[in-house]
Amino acid sequence: MDNSTKRKFILEFRSVIDSLPEVREDKITILRLQIQKNLYRPNPDEIAQRMIEESLQEILWQGRRSIKN
Repeated sequence: MDNSTKRKFILEFRSVIDSLPEVREDKITILRLQIQKNLYRPNPDEIAQRMIEESLQEILWQGRRSIKN
């Protein structure tokens, strides 16, 4: 892929990303209503699993960065 093609791809990709909302307003609205009605019941096992996954990803990312430096 030549530089011109790469540049075009990056600009198109950035345009798509910029058009996406920063916040998922629909999800926030649903969660807000659930909380107000005392219906929000987060699953502690899912929360713990995601925390572990994110921690491991961060550890792996930091390891890759240190290898490159």
